[in-house]
Amino acid sequence: LAVPPAATTALVAAALAGPRRCWELAPMLLVLGASTAHARWEGELAVRTLYLMWQRLMARAGQLHGLLLRMLPAPVVQDYFEQCLQNMARDCSIDISSMSMGERRPRCGVLFLAIDDFDSLLNRSPADELLRFLNGFFSELDRACGAARPGLLKVETVQEVYIAACNVFEAGLDGCFEEQLENLVSFAQEAHAIAEKFRVRLRAGLHVGPVVGGIVGRRVPRFRLVGDTMNRAARLEQHCPAGQTLVSGDAAEVLDAIGVETMSFGSVMMKGLGDLPTFLAVGERPIVPSPKAPRSPAQLLPAARRRAALCRQQTATA
Repeated sequence: LAVPPAATTALVAAALAGPRRCWELAPMLLVLGASTAHARWEGELAVRTLYLMWQRLMARAGQLHGLLLRMLPAPVVQDYFEQCLQNMARDCSIDISSMSMGERRPRCGVLFLAIDDFDSLLNRSPADELLRFLNGFFSELDRACGAARPGLLKVETVQEVYIAACNVFEAGLDGCFEEQLENLVSFAQEAHAIAEKFRVRLRAGLHVGPVVGGIVGRRVPRFRLVGDTMNRAARLEQHCPAGQTLVSGDAAEVLDAIGVETMSFGSVMMKGLGDLPTFLAVGERPIVPSPKAPRSPAQLLPAARRRAALCRQQTATA
């Protein structure tokens, strides 16, 4: 702490005048020492107060961050907090609906899961019991969607429909598209098993194509995916037999290349789209080469190694 100029002048004068003069100035020196100690105490109190305020702000920011992560995808929340830090000196009242707006994703997998015969469940169940059921069931799907499955994203729930997607954000961070699509099919298969535990059956529709994603709404903002890919996945779910996963021809082509078995379901007439070939996702098949066909090294690889080789090949091509 700086000593006031007047006190400095008095101390110099006392030193030049000798011990007697210093004795006369003793009261002033005591006052000066007391004021210095008081100023030091006030400074320490201010530092501790600022530290406590910072800790409270960090706790509130952590709570806000956790709440937003339950409502929005992690990359969108990260973008929002980075914008807040950049604008902290001016204004932190940033509209979250302006984050990640209108970004086009060229190739995504979209999965629709719907509870079969939901209307009868809705009509025969009391309101509180129905909501407890939906909350428990969708919470289990949330757990399965996020359990060690890189690249998957829960988009939203609409009534009895659960929507998930893959490859919505940077593909390089979570593996190649084929690997993410396989994770999406694996999630659909686990969702059918979860539905059996809840004594219901699911219809699942899967399609691959471009989407547009971003935040929609100023009040109760939500992350949305829009585009023809969403419409086709929804139509596939509507035409799917209960307990099965119906995939489009585009999705079946990718799944077949990575060793996930599909079987033809025939052409399905979809409103506004015409007759489209569809397939049922069966699962990962063992690779058994035909004795009549020459066996290449790629055919002898296990499915997981074949997918890794395909990812490396695509990366080298890009």
